[in-house]
Amino acid sequence: MSGKTLQETHLPLTTAQRGVWMGALLRAQGGTFNIAEAVEILGPVDPGLFRAALVQVALEAETTRVSIRMRADGPYQVILPTLRCSLPLVDFSPRPDAAAQAQHWMMARISQPVDLAEDPLWTCALIKLSDDSFIWFHCCHHIVLDGFSGGLIVARVAELYNALVEGREPAPCTFLPLERLVAQESAYRISPRREKDQAYWQHQLAAPPEAVTLASPLPPRVPEAPLQRLGFVERNVLVPPAMVEQMQGLAQQAGVTLPQMLTALLSTYIFRMTGQEDLTLGMPVTGRTDREMRRVPGMAANAVVLRFAMAYTLVFSEILLQVRRALHGALRHQAFRYEDLRRVLGFYDTQQHLSRIGINIEPFDYHLSFGDSPARSRNLSNGVMEDLTFFVFDRQDGQGLALCLYANPTLYDGPALERHLRHVMHLIKAILADPAQPIGAYPLLDAAECRALLADETATACNWGPRALVADLARHAAYAPTATALTDGQGPVSYAALLHAAQGLAEHLMACGIGPGDVVGLMLPRDRRQVISMLATMAAGAAWLTLDGCGPRERNAVIIANARPALFLTEDTLPTGLPDGSSVLGLAEEGTPATMFSPPDTHRAPVVPQDTAYVIYTSGTTGTPKGVVVPWTALTNLLCTMQDKLGLGVQECWLSVTSVTFDISILELLLPLQAGAHLVLARRETVTDPTLLSAIVQHYGVTLMQATPTLWQMLVGAGQGRCLAQVRVLSGGEPLPVPLARTLQKHARAVYNVYGPTETTIWSTFHAVTAEDSSHGQPIPAGRPLANTQCYVLDPAGGLLPVGTPGQLAIAGAGVATGYLDRQDLTQAVFWPDQFSKIPHARLYLTGDRAVRQPDGTITVLGRTDAQIKIKGVRAEPAEIEAALLTLPGIVQAAVRVWPKAQGPLLVAYLVPAAAAQAETITPEEEAQNFALFRTHLQGLLPAQMVPSRFVVLAALPLTASGKLNRKMLPEPEDAEHIPQHESPKTAQEQLLFTLWSDILERKDFGINENFFDLGGDSLAAVQVATALTEQGYELPVASLFGAPTIARLALLLQHQHGVPDMFEETVVPLRAEGTGQPIFCFPPILGVSLGFTALLPHLPAERPVYGLQDMGLLHGPHRPQTIQQLAELYLEQIRALQPHGPYSFVGWSMGGLVAHAVAVRLMAEGEPLSALVMLDTYPLHDLAALEAGQDLARMDDTWLVKNAIAMLGIDFSENMPETLDDLADRIVEIMLPEAQAFVQDEAAFSTLLQTIRQGVSHNLEMMRNWQPQRVQADLLFLRATQRGTEDVGDNPAFWQNYITGKLMVTDINCTHMEMLDPENAPVIADQFMEFERRKPDRLKDCLNSQQ
Repeated sequence: MSGKTLQETHLPLTTAQRGVWMGALLRAQGGTFNIAEAVEILGPVDPGLFRAALVQVALEAETTRVSIRMRADGPYQVILPTLRCSLPLVDFSPRPDAAAQAQHWMMARISQPVDLAEDPLWTCALIKLSDDSFIWFHCCHHIVLDGFSGGLIVARVAELYNALVEGREPAPCTFLPLERLVAQESAYRISPRREKDQAYWQHQLAAPPEAVTLASPLPPRVPEAPLQRLGFVERNVLVPPAMVEQMQGLAQQAGVTLPQMLTALLSTYIFRMTGQEDLTLGMPVTGRTDREMRRVPGMAANAVVLRFAMAYTLVFSEILLQVRRALHGALRHQAFRYEDLRRVLGFYDTQQHLSRIGINIEPFDYHLSFGDSPARSRNLSNGVMEDLTFFVFDRQDGQGLALCLYANPTLYDGPALERHLRHVMHLIKAILADPAQPIGAYPLLDAAECRALLADETATACNWGPRALVADLARHAAYAPTATALTDGQGPVSYAALLHAAQGLAEHLMACGIGPGDVVGLMLPRDRRQVISMLATMAAGAAWLTLDGCGPRERNAVIIANARPALFLTEDTLPTGLPDGSSVLGLAEEGTPATMFSPPDTHRAPVVPQDTAYVIYTSGTTGTPKGVVVPWTALTNLLCTMQDKLGLGVQECWLSVTSVTFDISILELLLPLQAGAHLVLARRETVTDPTLLSAIVQHYGVTLMQATPTLWQMLVGAGQGRCLAQVRVLSGGEPLPVPLARTLQKHARAVYNVYGPTETTIWSTFHAVTAEDSSHGQPIPAGRPLANTQCYVLDPAGGLLPVGTPGQLAIAGAGVATGYLDRQDLTQAVFWPDQFSKIPHARLYLTGDRAVRQPDGTITVLGRTDAQIKIKGVRAEPAEIEAALLTLPGIVQAAVRVWPKAQGPLLVAYLVPAAAAQAETITPEEEAQNFALFRTHLQGLLPAQMVPSRFVVLAALPLTASGKLNRKMLPEPEDAEHIPQHESPKTAQEQLLFTLWSDILERKDFGINENFFDLGGDSLAAVQVATALTEQGYELPVASLFGAPTIARLALLLQHQHGVPDMFEETVVPLRAEGTGQPIFCFPPILGVSLGFTALLPHLPAERPVYGLQDMGLLHGPHRPQTIQQLAELYLEQIRALQPHGPYSFVGWSMGGLVAHAVAVRLMAEGEPLSALVMLDTYPLHDLAALEAGQDLARMDDTWLVKNAIAMLGIDFSENMPETLDDLADRIVEIMLPEAQAFVQDEAAFSTLLQTIRQGVSHNLEMMRNWQPQRVQADLLFLRATQRGTEDVGDNPAFWQNYITGKLMVTDINCTHMEMLDPENAPVIADQFMEFERRKPDRLKDCLNSQQ
């Protein structure tokens, strides 16, 4: 065969290859599609013979010589006549760390980007570690080879090498040509077998469940650049031989294979970590169903979906039977392509998944040797990972099996994978030790991890000693009798007067026979009488029950019938709504007993335990309120803990705003009095009026205030946030949205997020909100447990879940309530014995909230287990969607609700605009346009299924009596009038796109607002559209069609593609004008042109407009700017036209960094906030040493300026060194615009353009010479190019610390100054920018640009 002359052969791609090709084309965030292994050869190797074996296998296996090319109708593959890779010998043997150096060398090559048309797609190298230790580095792009084919090639190379060593003819090659794969696939697509396979999968995956993930809801930080380039993070553990023997023995007993056994063990682990009873998992298969296909090396791999019915009560043998059955069916029907299966099942959206987690059990039947040297294969790369895959490899070294986890680095980090490996190994050991147990009985955690998770009991232990609130009140009255205890509508009440009134009423209650075991109903206005009655009731030893006299009469009647109050305390008039014969004591306005309308019954039985502090009612799932009985020990623990956490003293003033029927009001009414502080009671009408509320805060000098996020949003949304300057705010009762947290941090002295259900006494966790919390887009943590409180995250069976794994939150400790009054059934359902506590008879409460525990013990609540919504197959938390809605410009409150409709669930967003916006009148057309902008903005923040279909504007959100959102009262939207979809194209760009789509989709029955993919388009058709647009003079990446899949939206992108000469003259170039997020402004290098920043666009959020500033058009005529500061003023006019107010985000490259700094100085001087100031390798053309020494600026001569500009730019002028500024300007233009002539067909126009640019560069150099530095109040992110020319240059970014008041953060980019925005550097720069911007504490909500 080696003697034949091979010809170039063209073939279409297989379906598997098209999938890889499209994935590589669309993946903007990096990640390799290279798969690779290190074949470790444990003995000597003859490099010459080894190379000869590789050359021969390349002749035999066509796929090793494939190149992927493009034509108008899409990609195709070319089988080249010769091999393009060099097959080097790399010798690391002289190095002491040869193995480590080899590993680094291999991973570097794996992560290198690959040009499918120009680069070799199959590469090999022989690496020498020592005379008797070699590595065969075997690497290929996944588009030409799958794992099965890799095994074929490795085995064939071994055979060829051994034949050469032994001097014999090798066994005949059995490889078949690639065209057989293509032909087999074509034949299969029209065969009856395909119909049977399709029917099997449609039945097997009917109504598929949601695909599970093991990723923490709190994903890791942005991964480091090497991991981004690879697209995976990997960890592994060795399964020892003894365990493997146990597995094989158990497998033999059950009649299953070892791969089936491993699949069952891993599936059991995934179930235990997720609790998903209807479980789907992915598994790669060869896709080769006959002997002929198994003889063709190439890319034919497929993926199948395994579906299991799991339950905690199943025994492991039942799991084994399911796995055997599922694998048998999947392998019989593996030819049906996964891509086709998604389409058949209606999974068109890339956000929809049949499975996210995969299991890949590599074959165990290969044995390798090269001559007399045994070999073993070590996996290096399986390519980019979407989520997580379990791999099991047999390295054939007698050391057991390698269990490896390969994961997406944006979802998992190394420590998370190590925890998973530790847990899965612990579970496997437990199952092998006793396989007869129900799978829910096996432990996931070892003893050390259990101790760590149960550390709260010890860490929060605190002995408050004997404490009584009335005794504290008496002490304050004795020390400061005239100090103001509370103020209400009638005026102030001193501590002495309050104690006197409470004691007087308590004596009256006891004289009436009220005491322990009794319930006293309080139906009083929001004034001093409420507080006095609570204090008097506790002094009498009874429990209080607060009722809303204005609340629903039927609800009150149900509560009263259940609580059976011995006495009601009311105003001095007999209220309506009480049962006949009720015992009622009327109180005078000052809180003293006035009229006994009816005395208590002396023959009553106790209603509650004697240690009860109060009874409070919560809504029940059946609609009947439940009475929570709270003991004194629980309330005392809360009050003492919160006083300690807040450092609450006599100098504080606490404004109470919460309804007295809401349990958090108890804290704000009693805690200030326990601490000797001043309590101010706001009237109900004050609480609902932001202006009045702001006035009372400022009038009384309020220092502490507690409210729900809904009320906080109402206050700051009305522009009253300034009143909180001296206030520490507590937010609880609802999730605290991140945008609101940022806003509160801007206005308030401190922000605390508190969390706790009524059943665990008001609050159970506490968290001081930091700028870091609101900078990464994750939910604000609920915090750590209060004193004597424990938090557990449990699986559905009540077992502890490890760190990072979401489950149901259970709370134990001193705050747990007694239970529900007279509802033993409900009490037993959620108040469980605390099996984890050492304290006898300890109990816990199941909150029904989903939560996750972080490694430091912090709890983050993710939402209700019963409040998730499901839209188009995706489960979502309303809070996540509502947080995104609050980033919409001008929106101060938001909520969502799902309405059932005939065509499927309808997700509706309810928006409350700011007060100023509500006052404006807009037309229905303007409102529809706003909603379209909103939808575009949200598409950049949420998966498509979570973007609301309808928007409803409200003046205010409906609230419950306790101030929480009343979701049930959100109005059903009116049926929208039908808007015809077939809207015809109007502009030239729309008409062009309509024509192209019609030709490619072969239909014309659509309008400009219909989705390309809904009309039958697919990824290949998208490529054809992009190619056709290129022929029409438009450069639009394929990914644009996925982001803007309608003609109307895509046409907008085309409209922004100006002619290049005109674009150079524009002062502002809309690099991306779409989006309603906060704009990003880019300042150009010395060339004065911003087109280079387009490299960042694919890596920045789609909702963020990006504008490039340019000065070429400003540098003509006598009035051109003479200094950087004057240029900054001109730019500032343009920036404000697009974004009138901050926060602003600036990125400046080279000279552009100087201008961005100058603009920032001007804006900050006017009080405008800055989100980000980022410089790309920016240095002034001055003597930095002199500047740092504090010397005045000296005007440098041309020779010095030319020399230092060359060094700063990193340009190597080995010949014809420029001598003047004009010469340097000419050379810079030549280097920075090598392809400029391609943009301008007319020679005269091109000459004029270059002359204009030369003049601009020369003038920009002069302005840099005259730059006058000033100081800006901001942090600075500096991205430094590390590769410099031969000249010395002052490139120390520390220089900038003198000209900023904040932090200087420096990140090195391995490139020259001129390469900063090259495609391979753009993702890193964009990620660094976004990470830096997110960390800013003063980041405000997104604002609209000039599109509105």
